[in-house]
Amino acid sequence: MTFPSENANPDETIEMLETSDRRLGIMCSHCARFRYLKLTNYALEDTLSSLTRSLKCSRCGSEEVEAVAVERDDQTGYWPAERS
Repeated sequence: MTFPSENANPDETIEMLETSDRRLGIMCSHCARFRYLKLTNYALEDTLSSLTRSLKCSRCGSEEVEAVAVERDDQTGYWPAERS
């Protein structure tokens, strides 16, 4: 998977994700779930760090989640698969 990158910026905004053709994902540290979130559900000025503080896992309820910017795989062009 191509997230999060070593140079990931927690202050990136939803608008920055939209303009760079990336998607918003949520990763749960507790149950290892990864899901995509719709960018349109959030304000353009929301940052990854603010979303990380406000989100929780819908599967296990843990607040130990991270909002991440997700890029397509360079070789295949596909988006990484979700994990439950």
